[in-house]
Amino acid sequence: SEWTFDILNNSKIGLWSVEIDENKPSRMYADKMMLELLGLEDRADTITPEETFEFWYNNIDPDYSDSVATVINRMINGSHAEVQYPWIHPKNGSSFVRCGGKRDFSYTKGIRLQGSHQDISEELTNPAHSRIDVSRHFLPARKIADFHLWLDTVSAPRFVRGSLHR
Repeated sequence: SEWTFDILNNSKIGLWSVEIDENKPSRMYADKMMLELLGLEDRADTITPEETFEFWYNNIDPDYSDSVATVINRMINGSHAEVQYPWIHPKNGSSFVRCGGKRDFSYTKGIRLQGSHQDISEELTNPAHSRIDVSRHFLPARKIADFHLWLDTVSAPRFVRGSLHR
């Protein structure tokens, strides 16, 4: 509805769906706000889902790529998971995002994750909006990569470096 659209836009929340199939490039389907958050609004009619995924993934701050992969693996295993990390916006430079989602088990060709992506830069960097110390705020996200949670089962697919591996 228009009401929902306005709330998501005013909150800078984009919606996405990622499909990760074996032996195929990962794909990201993004709504209008998500494309804007990625800086891809000018390419909305021409960019492919494969290019969208690659663009998003390649602009994750490298220090946080392991944390993002860990959270993606939690989603793959059925948990709702969320991560906050710096992301390099092509026009605005470094931004801070909150990304969360869960696996859609109705998709049977591979793995589909669905979720949201929110620009939280102002929330984290503007003292009028937050009392959060940014350096301490992201420390837990870095530590997530040190935990293997319950992902060490032999048959479970793993998300590594942008694609699915067994």
